[in-house]
Amino acid sequence: MRRNTAVVDSVEKGIATSCRLMVPCPSAPHAIHLLRQRSEIPFGIHLTLVCDTTHYRWGPLTAKDKVPSLLDDAGQPFTPTPAGRSELLARARLDEVEGNLTPWSDARGGGPPSEERWAGR
Repeated sequence: MRRNTAVVDSVEKGIATSCRLMVPCPSAPHAIHLLRQRSEIPFGIHLTLVCDTTHYRWGPLTAKDKVPSLLDDAGQPFTPTPAGRSELLARARLDEVEGNLTPWSDARGGGPPSEERWAGR
């Protein structure tokens, strides 16, 4: 949470000009709360279909039973390894990708992000 506050402070003080939000991360709800209160802050949405951490395994924003093609055999997002990316690309259904990424675009609660980025590493 301190990191979110520090990022907002850096934008408000002119040190940074924008920020990015990675929605499935644990501090995202706090960041969204801060951004909703500060609609003047430009922010981007960091889109991801993989989980690149081993200590915190986030899941999809959509219910797992709605996006099974985006999950490995253990019901987790694929890892961003060559094998994980290959398996994701082979299995992913476009409608499930769209269904999982669309809610991210509305993270501010109605206001669109100033940019969106894909992260697949």
